[in-house]
Amino acid sequence: MVFFAICITILLLYTACTYDYFEDQTNYIVYVPEVRDKTVDDCRVLIYNESGLLVGDKSVTASTNDPKLNLGLFTFRLPAGNYKVYCYTNIDGISFFGENTHETSAFSLPVHDTEENYLQPPDIFYDKLEHTIQSPVIQHADTASIKRYVGRITVRFKNIPFDLASLSNIELVAEGVASMQYLKHDTLTSHVMKGDVLKHTDDADSYSFSEGILEVDHRYFPSVENTCKTLNFTFIDLDGNAIAFIQVSVTDPDTNLPLRLYRGERIIIEVDRYLVSTIRLVGWDEDIKSGGSTGLW
Repeated sequence: MVFFAICITILLLYTACTYDYFEDQTNYIVYVPEVRDKTVDDCRVLIYNESGLLVGDKSVTASTNDPKLNLGLFTFRLPAGNYKVYCYTNIDGISFFGENTHETSAFSLPVHDTEENYLQPPDIFYDKLEHTIQSPVIQHADTASIKRYVGRITVRFKNIPFDLASLSNIELVAEGVASMQYLKHDTLTSHVMKGDVLKHTDDADSYSFSEGILEVDHRYFPSVENTCKTLNFTFIDLDGNAIAFIQVSVTDPDTNLPLRLYRGERIIIEVDRYLVSTIRLVGWDEDIKSGGSTGLW
C-alpha cells in the first residue's frame, strides 16, 4: 500500500503541470498499470453503489487524449459508502448493455453478421474490486490486478483426410458457447439466446501445420455450466468447395459430460482423422506434453 501511494504521488507530480487532479475533488482513484504501460488496447472502469446504481464509468482507448487516463488513473468523486468496481480491458467489439444498474449490467460477444451469430472474443482481462469510502474528504486508491477472462480451445488434427495442399481455409461453427456475461456473476456465463453460435474462418495465416499436425486455436468466454460445446469444422479447398467436415464434442472422455472451459484455461483436443483421440484441460500456456497440468486424457 505504501509503495502504491508513492507511485500514485509520482504520477500525479509528473503531470501536475498540465492538470490539477484535485480541482474536481477527486477522492477515489483506480490505477491500471497496464494502461500506462500500453500492454492493453483499452480499458473501462464501472462503479456501482450499494443500491446497485452506476455512479462511475470511465474508458480509455489508444485515441484518448486525457493525461490521467493515459497514465492508467481512473479518478472519481464518490460519497461515503460501499462500492463494487469492475475493470475490463481489451474490449474492442464487445457490446455492453444495461450498465445503469448492477442487476442488468452485462456484455456479449462481438456480433458476426446476424443475431445468434458471434465472433470469437478479444483477449479480455478483468478485475473486480470492492471499496468502502468512509470519508469523502479522504483520498482513496486501488490498484487493479487484472486477470485473463477468456479461455481457449486448441484442436490438433492428425492424419488429415485430404491433401493439405488443396486447403484454402477452415470454417468453424461452435455450438453451445457462452455469449453473455452479467457483471454480477463474475465469470459464470450465459446465452443471449439459446441457439447462439460462434463463427470463425481461419485462412492460411491463422492455422499452423507441422510434423503432420494441423492446429487451430480460438478464444471463448468461460463455459456455461452443464452445457456441451460442439465444434463443427468445415475444410474448404482452393476452389471454394467443402472437402471435409469434422465435428468435435468438448466432453470428458470418461463420463461423456461437458468438459468445462474456465477463465484463463486451455483445452487441447487431438483428432485422429475424424475421431477425438485426446482431450485435456490445462493452463493457458501449458501443453499436453508439459506433464504438469490437471487435465484429462
